[in-house]
Amino acid sequence: MNNPTQKPAIYITAVGYNSPSGTGIHSFWEKLTANVPSHNEERIEVIDPQQFLGIKGLKFLNKATKLYCNTAFQCIEEASLRDQILESSDRIGLYDSSDLSNIEDGFLFDLTAKVEGPGYVSPMNAPNTIANASSSQMAIKSGIKGPNFTVCSGACSSLQAMDIATLHLKQGIVDYAIVGSTEVVSKYQNAVRNGENRPNTFGSSEVSISLLLQKANNNSDTQPYAKIIDFQAGTQLKNESKEGLLLRLIKQTNQHPYCAEHPIDLIVFGGGYHNADIKKFENHLKSKSFNIPITFPEVKIGSGDNAGGSLGMLCAIGHFTQQLSLLYSKGSNEEIIEVLAPNNIKTALVYTLDKSGYAMAVLISK
Repeated sequence: MNNPTQKPAIYITAVGYNSPSGTGIHSFWEKLTANVPSHNEERIEVIDPQQFLGIKGLKFLNKATKLYCNTAFQCIEEASLRDQILESSDRIGLYDSSDLSNIEDGFLFDLTAKVEGPGYVSPMNAPNTIANASSSQMAIKSGIKGPNFTVCSGACSSLQAMDIATLHLKQGIVDYAIVGSTEVVSKYQNAVRNGENRPNTFGSSEVSISLLLQKANNNSDTQPYAKIIDFQAGTQLKNESKEGLLLRLIKQTNQHPYCAEHPIDLIVFGGGYHNADIKKFENHLKSKSFNIPITFPEVKIGSGDNAGGSLGMLCAIGHFTQQLSLLYSKGSNEEIIEVLAPNNIKTALVYTLDKSGYAMAVLISK
């Protein structure tokens, strides 16, 4: 194992993406720049367009599992990891951050057992109720034998999974880490949103995202999508507002040595937009002289209950590569406000905020 005190650079080197609008990172950028907001809960019809999963053993797998496996395989193909899996399968980790994607499977399983009796529950459906079902199935399909688990921490799940994967990479536990997240449309997921009395009516279209993280590879000719600099996490204090918590994480991030030479060019509020008073947050920023542009992709693409952090990462990468040129917010009349983004964005802070008062932020660079 490498010395844990060392801090090797961690890069995002491959992306898997599947949505109703298509596969690949460019289809996400096209979705984000479309003229019509996507709040109508679109469903993915073609789960495995590349046919990575074959046809054997898929009958009883739920949609979230098949989506996770598909985008994880997209990362493997883009990074040409087949040989590494054969040579050192225990050096690759699988991390899932899908908090609500199997809620329907668990609910129906328990409801059948309660109403009809345990004898009426199909044992073939039991694995779908386990939180770690998706990444475990991916391990079976791919032969990957490294760390394998699911992070369930609400809107912050995807960034927290990336944080853990980055830690494993820096400590030498793995050489590659695939971090995935899915959103699956379900009336039970809608019931959770309605029960929270959210201030907006944003739905969530189905989506699956996987990011491949690895340490610097001098032998690779491919340009990484982004470099991960640092993570910050915090819990709302007793007399602190959620907006104050977000501001505190910005201050902590600004103290990172990297920011002394490379100030934050953009803030991406990836997930949990509905958990903060956005106008109050923006006023906090101005009062502390943080004149940093901010964008809220959820107002264009719908709530990122599971995948918000990952979607925020793709949004930041889009600005790095100048595939995205507009910043998004919401006006007082619920209309979407579009503002021209600054040129040459090189450093971004991606945020997620959970209703529990827990927040995650990751600083990434071009």
